Order: sequence, then structure tokens, then C-alpha cells
Amino acid sequence: MKEYDYFAAADLYLDGKLQGEELAMFENKLKSNKALVEEVKLHEEINKFIAFYLFKQTLNKASKEYFERQKKYDKKIYGLFRNTYTIAAACVVTFLISSIVFWNFFIKKTPDLYSQYYTRIETYGITRGPAEDAESIMQDGMCAYENNEFNSALLYFNEVLELDSTRIDAIYYSAGVAMETRQYEKAEKLLLKITKYNCLLKNNALWYLSLCYLKLGRLNKAKVILKDFACNKESYYYEKATSLLLKINQETHVKKNN
Repeated sequence: MKEYDYFAAADLYLDGKLQGEELAMFENKLKSNKALVEEVKLHEEINKFIAFYLFKQTLNKASKEYFERQKKYDKKIYGLFRNTYTIAAACVVTFLISSIVFWNFFIKKTPDLYSQYYTRIETYGITRGPAEDAESIMQDGMCAYENNEFNSALLYFNEVLELDSTRIDAIYYSAGVAMETRQYEKAEKLLLKITKYNCLLKNNALWYLSLCYLKLGRLNKAKVILKDFACNKESYYYEKATSLLLKINQETHVKKNN
């Protein structure tokens, strides 16, 4: 297990999902790595906060939905059943109907999280006029990207990378093309390349990588990235990541209890 894998496995450890050799390796690492111990404590605190938040949200929403629907059904049911026994039965029916309506409403009306948080990668200012070959081609690619001419844009970006394989921006916008054309696995591979470099686009790449993982159903990987953002209040993506992380856990909670 690589060093990064230990930190990524913190949630799995807390959830009791590590077993056998992996569990033994992780616990041995905890004995000698103070940074990992702190990481586990941090993840534990975040999980507690999320659990408390979800409990409040679920309780408040369930109460509101239940009582709103109970009023409507009570009027109809009490009009049909007059005696004590039938009224008691009606209350049970009302509760069951309200519960079913609530869960169906909640699940069906929850928008796709990816669609809620995804916005296409924005282009920086395009310089007009004379430029070096690679830069000139990059400008053409950006123009094509802005005009939704994704096939042409990708050809330009590939041409740039053939001239200069270190152009992180060409890789970044190639990933943008992949996401716009719903090629999420391709986008994932391109974004992973960027995260290996300490560059200005690294955090942007990590954010979009978390969205790719979300779209591909790899929630644990998405949560690892989002928790890193959520632990850093100075991060540009702090609020978005915290909000998305809560919603992911809320959806997971609902599905488990449905």
C-alpha cells in the first residue's frame, strides 16, 4: 500500500471495511505515523459532523412532510370512519401513506448531484495577435472550445501537446472536452495527469476529477478529494466541496434506509 493509499483508506478503516492483511497493515502504520493518526481523527470528526447534520436534516424534513400530508389524509379518512377503532386504523394508514409519499417524493425529486455541481471548464482570456506556434494553436483550440466545436478543439489541443508535451493547459482543456462530450473515464485519466504536478491548475483538476468519480459511481474516491477541500477553509472549493460531501452522504443515508 503506497503512502497516499493509507490516507485514502482512512474512511474505509473508520467504516470497518478494511479486513485481513489490509487492516493489519493499516493498524501497524497507525502505530508509527503521527500524520496518519491525525488524518484518521480528522476524518472521524468530519464523519460525526456529517452524521449530526444528516440527522437534523432528515428529522426536520420528515416531520414537515409527514405533518403536511397527515392533515390532508386525516380530513378524508376521519370523514369516512367515525368510531374509535376505525379512527385508530385510519391513523396507521395515514402514517404508512405519508411515509411512502415522503420517501418517493424525496428520492424522485432529488436532482443528479453531478448536474447540480458541474459547470464547464471556463477559458482564460484569449490573446489575439502574433504568437508562437504552440500558443497560436492553443488560442485556436480555446476559440473552438468556447464555440462548442469540441472535435476541432481536441484536434488543436492534441497538436499543441505534440509540439510541447508539458502544456498542462492543453491537457486540462482536453479533459474539459471529454466531460462536455460525456467521456468521463477519458476525462479522469487526463485530470489524473495534472494532479501529479504542483501547478496552478491542480486544484481545479482535483475538483473536476471528484465530479468524474461522482458521475462514474466511485463515491469513495470522490469523497477523499472532497474531504481534502473541506479540511481547508482557504481553498476556493471549500464551500462547494463541503456542500457536495454532505449531499453525497445524505443520498447514501436515504438509499440505505429505503
